[in-house]
Amino acid sequence: MQTRLVSIVFLVVATSAGLAADEWKTYRFPQDRFAADFPSPVTPQDQKPDAKRIVRHNQYWSDQGDVAFGVSAAHFHHKIIVAEAPDKHLKGVIERVRGSLECTVRSQREVSFPGATAREVVFEKCKKLSGGVAKQRLLVAGDWLYQVMVLGAKPGIEDSADTKRFLESFSLTAR
Repeated sequence: MQTRLVSIVFLVVATSAGLAADEWKTYRFPQDRFAADFPSPVTPQDQKPDAKRIVRHNQYWSDQGDVAFGVSAAHFHHKIIVAEAPDKHLKGVIERVRGSLECTVRSQREVSFPGATAREVVFEKCKKLSGGVAKQRLLVAGDWLYQVMVLGAKPGIEDSADTKRFLESFSLTAR
């Protein structure tokens, strides 16, 4: 009887895990020209940008408790974004994120992304994340800066299947 109960509990847990994996959904944000898969409903946040520099800036978050999946989409005034080379702009953003999360940069590499200059960064020992990690892809595409990020306090989040799925699901769309 006890073996049967353990089997039933295992089946319920395994089925629940399978259902959770199926809850991922593609969300499209035409006003910010991107789409991405998120594991749960997304909470948009207007960042109320400096109107002299940025036309609009929104963040979209899916919080899972121990890990959060997010996209930041900032539309810059053309004269602001072209004032620096995309690579220099990305390096500045990486440094500001590092400082904001109080982290160290574990790794940084260029990534190929059609129509954009892109980097992938892994931050570690993030004091603002209880010592956790952040994995982020940053892209400059025209007048837009996108930050696609996964934040978590648990070790290994940066290499998880969910992180990979989320980062790879991000795509630019036409308005």
